[in-house]
Amino acid sequence: MAEDFFLSFWGCILAGIIPVPLSSPSSFDIYSPGFQKTKNILKTFHYPILLAGKSNYQKYFEVSQFLPFRVIQY
Repeated sequence: MAEDFFLSFWGCILAGIIPVPLSSPSSFDIYSPGFQKTKNILKTFHYPILLAGKSNYQKYFEVSQFLPFRVIQY
């Protein structure tokens, strides 16, 4: 998992994309503090792309239907 993160991070850097690493919220409940933090970060950027691992891809994909971001699985 750490290797995937580093490859994705440096791939962004080399492509001229500014990566913003953030941890997954402990709960994807829309009222949880962790989810609210993630939501506020995503809303700060104009239609950002979120790279998600296999374990969280489906959860982020479901959320992406209601928030302005795109999710890609790495």
